[in-house]
This record gives sequence, structure tokens and C-alpha cells, in this order.
Amino acid sequence: MADRRAPSPTDAERRAGWLRTAVLVLVAAVGLWFCVRATILRLWEREYPLIGQGFSPPSPVSLALISLNRASVNDGRADPLARQLLEQALRRAPLLSDPFIVAGLDASARDDLVRAQRLMEEARRRDPRAIIPRYWLFDTYLRNGDYRRGVAEAGPLIRVQPAAEPAAVAVLTALLQMPEARPSLRAALAGRPVWRRTFFAQAAASPRLRDQAVAMLAETGLAETGGGGSGRDQQAVVGGLVRAGRYADAYALWLRTLPPGDRPAAPRLFNGGFAGPAGTPPFGWRLRRTARAVPAGDARSGAGLAIQAGDERAVVADQLVLATPGPVRLAFATRALEGDETNAAGMRVELRCHATGRVLAGVTVDAFGPSLRTQSLDATMPADCLALLVRVSVVPGTDPGPLHALLTDLSLSGSRNR
Repeated sequence: MADRRAPSPTDAERRAGWLRTAVLVLVAAVGLWFCVRATILRLWEREYPLIGQGFSPPSPVSLALISLNRASVNDGRADPLARQLLEQALRRAPLLSDPFIVAGLDASARDDLVRAQRLMEEARRRDPRAIIPRYWLFDTYLRNGDYRRGVAEAGPLIRVQPAAEPAAVAVLTALLQMPEARPSLRAALAGRPVWRRTFFAQAAASPRLRDQAVAMLAETGLAETGGGGSGRDQQAVVGGLVRAGRYADAYALWLRTLPPGDRPAAPRLFNGGFAGPAGTPPFGWRLRRTARAVPAGDARSGAGLAIQAGDERAVVADQLVLATPGPVRLAFATRALEGDETNAAGMRVELRCHATGRVLAGVTVDAFGPSLRTQSLDATMPADCLALLVRVSVVPGTDPGPLHALLTDLSLSGSRNR
């Protein structure tokens, strides 16, 4: 019978197999090295540029950053070594933005601002997230009176560097006092940029800028209902006016947040039955988590404010109301919520002078029945008090326990309120 066993490989065939294996191992090792090298460079080339420079070939990003660091400690000027590093970086990465940043800083330090601006704009084009060009161009455009481009640079700057928002917005609010800058500012605000709310909050906090902020709200249409501000921008300005004691101006601006049909003809307590438009603070109700407006269909005795809270002392609702010196009366009604007459905590209703925080009148309701019970508070507004704060709080009872009650039908009469 013939021998059917496979022939043994020859020495030449064995050597060829070992060679193929060695080549595959070498290729895998080289590929692994390049993967490890690329990973290390991505992680370290910006944080530790000297490590990136030590690789062969060196990281172009690290070379550019070393050049940038040398220029930074030399008032922006690039010395011969910095220029040499930049040339090496550009040869290895022609699309890199960092060399243009260094060259732009160098040109700026040498007062060649036209060239510096072109270089910084090119750096921004290559890397829109680069922070230094954004800062430099924002400052340069505004200094040169190019307000349109300067204001437009604020949004991208804040997006790439959120910590820059307070300083950038402080510069933008200062433009309110510059008539030549207002058209560019108005056009940018009408587009509802990311810095809009901070802008109005900062402007409202400045006594010099409040009036300009109010005017800018009107010019951009952001103070109108549905104008895009959704009540937030004008609310910041309203808050600034209130803190300044300019209650009438604040109320007039606040009214513009309401649809025309919901605007009261005269200042009064707003939505005292909690059935109408919600409004926004401070001249509308500010409600805490433990209080919610109940529609008329959900409450046996009509709409109201449902308060479901523990026995911890806490404010659950308040509203600011314009008033003039003289007697005022606050009427309101309460009942147990959903038939629960086992309330242990009480409800405290107060009238306070907003400017001083002084309590003018207050009453604690600690008994709630199944039907509405009407009560009233009488107070005298002093001559130095132009705004009244209506405040509703939860107060602990004699025994520990929660408060489940409904408040409704609030009305303020006397003085200028009806």
C-alpha cells in the first residue's frame, strides 16, 4: 500500500514561514507604535508640549505652543527661536492655526495692526474654537469702531470660553452709552444671542444703564409679549428697577409682558383668584414648589391656590403691588383642600412695605372648614412706602402636621388700588 502521509516541509519552507511571521509581527509592532504615539500626542501635545517636541518627528502642535509660550513671556514678540519653531510646525502641518496666532501677536506687539488683524482672522478661520483670536478680534473690532463685527464676535467667544461671559458682557453693556454703537447692538439683540439675558441683567444692575436698557428692550421688541424674550429679558430689567425703588417704571415695563387684553387699567393685585393669566414676578405671583394654581374645574369652590406643605415655616407665594400712602385692605378666602380638615400647620398672610421689609399687617389662619371663609387685613401705607408686598407663608401649628388648604379671592382696596 502507498504511503499517504503529507510530505514534511523542507528547511527552506520552514524559514519562509518564520520570515512571514516575523514580518507580520514587525508590521503589527510598527502599527501599534504609531497608534500609541498618536494617542500620546493627542493627550499631551498641548498640556506638555516639551514631551511632544521630544518625539521623532516632533509634534507640530507642541512646536507651535512652545513658540506661543516664548512670545507670551516676551510681550507678544516672537524671538528667532520662536520663529524657527513656527516654520517647523507649518512644514509638518500647513493648516495649523497656532503659527498664525503667534505671528499675529508678534505683529500686534510691533504695532502692525493691519497685518495682525489679517493673521488673527486667518487663525480664526482655520480653528473657529481658538480662544486667543476670538479675544483679540473682539477687542480690536470694538476699539476700531467696527461695532457690527465686534458685537458679532461676542457670541462665539462666550461659546468657546463660557468664563469670558461676564467680562465680555460688561464691555457690551458699556456700548449702551455710545450712540454710534447702539444700531449694531440693537441688531445683535434682536437676533436673541446667547449673551442676551446676562446683558440685560448687568445693565439693569447699573444705575447709569437702566434707562438705556429699558429703551433697548423697546427698540428690539423684546419687551413685548411674543417678542422672543418670553418675559426673561424684561424681567431682568424690571428686577433692576425694583431694586432701585423705581416701582412705577418697573410696573409699566412689566405690563408689556402681558397680552393687551390682560393688562389691568390701573395698578391692582394681579390674578387674585388664581384663575386668570399667570403673569410673571414680581407684579405677578411668585409661587414656591408647595403651591400650585388650581383651575376652577378642579376645585369644588372655584379656582384658587392649593397649598400642600409640611409644618416647616416657609414662604409659598408673594406678589408686589403698587400703592400710595393711606389705608389699604386685603380681603381673601380660605378653606380646607379637598375636604381635608385635619390641618395642623397654619397659613400666614401679611402685608409688608417692600422697601423696608416692615410688616404692616398680618394674620394667621389655623382653622379651615369645608366651605370658603372670608377674612381681611387692614393697614396704613406710610408716606415712604410706594410698593406693598403681599406674602403668604406656612407656619407651624401647636401640634406637628402638614397644611392642605386653598387660598383664593384675594383683593386689595383703598389708596390707589381697587
